[in-house]
Amino acid sequence: MSTQYSSAVSLAGSNVSDGSVNAAAFERFLCWLGPDPESAGRKYELIRGRLIMMFRARRCVFAEDLADTSAVLEVEALRRHANLMRLIETETRMMERFASARPGIAQTQVQSLPTDVTDLVALRRVGTLLADKD
Repeated sequence: MSTQYSSAVSLAGSNVSDGSVNAAAFERFLCWLGPDPESAGRKYELIRGRLIMMFRARRCVFAEDLADTSAVLEVEALRRHANLMRLIETETRMMERFASARPGIAQTQVQSLPTDVTDLVALRRVGTLLADKD
């Protein structure tokens, strides 16, 4: 299982008395969203923008304030984590089926990349990771 997907973001229990998320919990959430501050910030702003649109569609008066509450962020983090866990289970079952149907083919696992492998640069990175395993 990749290290990217194996650790969950824990915002639960990190709330201060006024219901807001403390700085350490928010930093863990941003690290979970992306491999670097810029991409994590873009993902956060995308999530926040979608939440604001949803709250406005439901005619909430303070949509921006609601999008910044810790409960909404925690729900989104848990939803994403659940989706990732389902993906891992599906991929694990697929790998097990492949291995049982083709026992003569060697298999190995490498750390997942933060993005899909859609170009030559990313494919070379996978090749490097595979070569480093030997």
